[in-house]
Amino acid sequence: MCARLAGKSKTPPRVVELLKKEVNLTSQAATARATGLTLRGVQNYLKAIGEPTQASLEKIANYFRVTVRWLRGESDEGGPIDPERLAMLADLLIQRMKDMLGIYRLLPPEYKKTYWLLVSRQMETIDGVANWFGASNISKSTKAEYLALAEEIKRTMHP
Repeated sequence: MCARLAGKSKTPPRVVELLKKEVNLTSQAATARATGLTLRGVQNYLKAIGEPTQASLEKIANYFRVTVRWLRGESDEGGPIDPERLAMLADLLIQRMKDMLGIYRLLPPEYKKTYWLLVSRQMETIDGVANWFGASNISKSTKAEYLALAEEIKRTMHP
C-alpha cells in the first residue's frame, strides 16, 4: 500500500496525472479513501515519490477503470474513456433498451417468454458494460433514465 522509496524508482506519470485530477475534484483524503490507498501513499504519488506496489497499481487501475499496463506506460490501450465516448455509449445502451421494450410490446404472447430469455442475457451484458465504463461518470439524468428503463424491462417482461 505504501510506495517503495528505495532506489531511484518513481511514480509513473499516468498515476500522478490521474491522482492530481481526482484530488482537484475532491481532496487527498477523499481520494485515498475512494481508491483504497493510504493518505501518505496518495501524497507521495502526487509528488512522484516512490514506485507504487502491484497492489496499489491494481487499486488505482480499478478505481479509474484503466489497466495496470496503461498506468505503467507499457501500453496506450486500456486508458481512460473520453467523456464524449462514454456519453455516446450510454446513449446507445439506452436506445437498445428502448428497442427491446418496443419489440416486446409487438410480440404475440406465445413468443414473449422466449424473448425475455434473450433480453435478460442482453441486460446482463448491458449492466456489465455500464459498470465497466464507469456508470458513475455519466450524467445524473442519463443514469436515472438507464435505471428507469432497466426497472421497466424487468417489470414489463419478466415472466
